[in-house]
Amino acid sequence: MIAIMAKTHQTAWTAIAAAAMVAVAAAAAVVITTDHHEADTAPPPPQVFHDVITVASLLDALPVVDDIDSTARWPDGQRSAELLVRPPGSDHGCDTKNIALAAELDDVTFAVGTENCVVAQGVLNDPYTGVTVEFDAASEKDAAAIDYVYPLDAAWALGAAAWAPEQQQRFVSDVHNNIIVASAQAVEHRAQRGLSQWHPNNDDLACAFAAKYLRVAQTYALPITRGDAAAATQLCGLDNTAATPAGETEPAN
Repeated sequence: MIAIMAKTHQTAWTAIAAAAMVAVAAAAAVVITTDHHEADTAPPPPQVFHDVITVASLLDALPVVDDIDSTARWPDGQRSAELLVRPPGSDHGCDTKNIALAAELDDVTFAVGTENCVVAQGVLNDPYTGVTVEFDAASEKDAAAIDYVYPLDAAWALGAAAWAPEQQQRFVSDVHNNIIVASAQAVEHRAQRGLSQWHPNNDDLACAFAAKYLRVAQTYALPITRGDAAAATQLCGLDNTAATPAGETEPAN
């Protein structure tokens, strides 16, 4: 049985949302050098503000359960098969993988004769490492790969096993929410671990990933674990007293 944290234990997240905004705003202050011509530091990207508030809000809204220790797995037959079919709601015949690649890569070129469907080449700004990755479908070694923000096995153990087949297919094929394109090396290293066990080794990327993770949980009415909540809190600077998360980071390249 999954134990869900009482809402009264979560209301602190809302209380610290405003404080988080102040903290991020303070971090954004530019320190001017004595000659008043150069800045020692630059403000964080505006998206950081949005990610922090998103995480604070969702931590208050999402059900939180005990950390799971389950061997349940999303059925192997659905893991790759769903990437070969047209995702629900798609208005053309491209498969899920190529739709995701076309959406996430820059400078995309398509294979001749595929009606702008099959991605041949492109450039990825890796959301896991921050490095630039050159994608070439003709290469023997994949440079970019498809990953799931909310891991399939965790989703299966926390409720997806009871979904209708149509909902399961939507989850596996959701290029707008749950599918992410990252460097193949980083995807392999992550190994479908949840937020409590893994996050990008970059403050801005880590908070952005936490926000995306929680948004997927909200979209599909999935809970997060206590470890996920603790990691999101720390990664987005919502608890200055928290220790470094136990989750492993993606090594910098």
